[in-house]
Amino acid sequence: TYPPTQSPPEYYVEESTGKCLSDKETVMPEWIKTTYTTYDRCCESGSRNSRECLRNKPETEKKPKKPGQDGTPIILYVPPKFYVDTSSGLCMSDKEQPMPDWIEETFSRYHLCCDKSV
Repeated sequence: TYPPTQSPPEYYVEESTGKCLSDKETVMPEWIKTTYTTYDRCCESGSRNSRECLRNKPETEKKPKKPGQDGTPIILYVPPKFYVDTSSGLCMSDKEQPMPDWIEETFSRYHLCCDKSV
């Protein structure tokens, strides 16, 4: 969706090249009357060579890549570790409170930690 002050791009065929262009990137000639709502539709319905047109699709119009395909790291969920806080005897999550370095025993489930707490 677009903010109220912005309209979605319209695509048109540049007659001299057969390429599809966006009215947001170039000034559309006034005599152009046929426009398309998507780049793909412009190529498929208006361009002389739809395959070539689709091959030249601008990066901004290509579908987003899956996570990790564009070089960004994939962040996986790391479940919390539970430990017994020696000062209070309560079970704590390392997500709630940083675990002290001297703690050696951790638990994957809260109830397992509670079984060991005093």
